[in-house]
Amino acid sequence: DVKKFNELIIINHCIYPNFKDTEWLNSSGCATNPGELVNRTLAAGEIVNLSEQIQKLSGFGEEEQQEEIEEIKNC
Repeated sequence: DVKKFNELIIINHCIYPNFKDTEWLNSSGCATNPGELVNRTLAAGEIVNLSEQIQKLSGFGEEEQQEEIEEIKNC
């Protein structure tokens, strides 16, 4: 489930805002868990973009990029 995957990346790797902050979660009045808080705070496109940026900063996908670069060099 890509939606859940993106939520978990944001919840577990986003420092500010801290979606795991129980004080913020309790005061929101509209979310009962961090996943709901992510979805109520960010637009769908923002969730996807933020998740992609976190993955990029974590080095996820760099191997694929290197393979593409080598393929282009060999043409």
